[in-house]
Amino acid sequence: MIITVLSLEANAAAPTLALNGLSAHPIVKGDGLALDAGDLRPGVPARMIFDGDAFQLISATFLGCPSGYVSVSNTYCIADQPGKAATFYDAIAACGAQGGRLCTISEWSHACSSLAWFFGTVTQAEWVDHAANNNTGAKLVGAGIDGGGIGEGSGCEFGGQSPPTNLFPYRCCYNR
Repeated sequence: MIITVLSLEANAAAPTLALNGLSAHPIVKGDGLALDAGDLRPGVPARMIFDGDAFQLISATFLGCPSGYVSVSNTYCIADQPGKAATFYDAIAACGAQGGRLCTISEWSHACSSLAWFFGTVTQAEWVDHAANNNTGAKLVGAGIDGGGIGEGSGCEFGGQSPPTNLFPYRCCYNR
């Protein structure tokens, strides 16, 4: 059976589909792996074939996430754990060596606020790839000053800056 589905919202990870009185069956990619979150986009038709066990997606999807990364949206993945403390420059080089890049402030903040478990993996401020307005400071997120004027603390909305030669953990992001 070939079907076309028009999603009203992006899917969560490992979605299932119950159709025409069938029990729920997984939706998988051609390689049999479950869909990542965001593979089905709102308003974009998705063609599938039911093979008796699963609905196999035959229309285009975004690339999956590498091992150790989780999908945050249909455009990027983020490391599920921070890298070991490094200078800002070494963090950029380490992400590049893995085929990724240092996450932006908005990517890090989005992952932090949308993945329930994420902030539990933040042990101190982390580097992000947005330089400050001077040569002596690189951006940090997860701890520092709240942008809303509350003061110092830690959370998805907190951040600051530090000389780029100081050591802080970091997260790599990967384009899908």
